[in-house]
Amino acid sequence: MPISTAVRRENGENLVLGEYSFRKETVMWQSEQYHMLSMVDPYANTIFNSWQIPWVQIEVARLSAAYLGSEEFAPLDELAQLCKVALKSPHRYLWFIGD
Repeated sequence: MPISTAVRRENGENLVLGEYSFRKETVMWQSEQYHMLSMVDPYANTIFNSWQIPWVQIEVARLSAAYLGSEEFAPLDELAQLCKVALKSPHRYLWFIGD
């Protein structure tokens, strides 16, 4: 099952749903060098708050640079945009929705 992404308010309302999903078998950030992203649970929901999202952004930027020009770049670019949306206002969270 894929891991989907979303930005949600504190009450659970979806603000933005990611169009791309990540397959748990091919998730490229399962490495010690991606401390925040390696915590994403493919079998449950993982939620990042406004204190954690800036660290996620740094890791996504590093991944994006590594995958620039490949088919994996578009989902990472979208993930970077979702981080920005989540940080625009308080009480927004970045969700990774596992199976």
